[in-house]
Amino acid sequence: MAMKKMSSTTHDTDQNVIIYDSDSPISARQSDAVHVIPHVIFVCKSNTCRSQMAEGWAKDWIRKRLETKHRSGTCSDPILLRKELSYFTSLVASAALDSCSVYDEVPIVKEECSKCCEGMCETPALRKRVKEKAIKTMQELGVEMSSSYPKTIDEVLYSSIQTPEMTSTYLYSPVVEKLIIMCDCNTPKDAIISQAKSVEEWQIDAPTAAVKAGEVTAYRRVSLEIKLRVDDLMETMFGDEINK
Repeated sequence: MAMKKMSSTTHDTDQNVIIYDSDSPISARQSDAVHVIPHVIFVCKSNTCRSQMAEGWAKDWIRKRLETKHRSGTCSDPILLRKELSYFTSLVASAALDSCSVYDEVPIVKEECSKCCEGMCETPALRKRVKEKAIKTMQELGVEMSSSYPKTIDEVLYSSIQTPEMTSTYLYSPVVEKLIIMCDCNTPKDAIISQAKSVEEWQIDAPTAAVKAGEVTAYRRVSLEIKLRVDDLMETMFGDEINK
């Protein structure tokens, strides 16, 4: 099957980036208590495949770059490596364009509950899982993401607000440096685009659809295509900062 040519669209907004650490990145990454808005968020409709693979590759790039830096002898402190790894991986995330698609549609029913309320409570909606083929493909390529799960954009953006003091300091919605949209779906994008300083739209094939069309190795092909794009993006955004 012929490979679909990838294309991308980039546009900027007038928003400013908000981070929840007033110190410089160099100081922030040396602390265990780092509270930052992700600088890069990868999104697809349900956050169950393409955007999850992108996040996995991004964190893998960061890990390998930091390990190489520390092995080179310029900085061999294992504690600092752990702190820098925690800091930089917190700067990348993935989320769903469609928040409703993160959950399976299940009927809300009343059932007995002895764990929390000792009475009757509603069964919560069930969160979807990352596609097994995506997890398996990434494992075969050396990236572990079996513990990943679909997230809404609000879960990603507001999870950094962990204390009342921090919440009261920032009165406006958090804004990300770079938003990467990885699907060409009909889901409205205006709201999520308004929360980003810069947006790129990557036209990446849906591997599930490609498999149904007969391309057996679609997940591997798409994953490696994503890796190429992610490697370039990570080098541009974090290469110089990590090397400091």
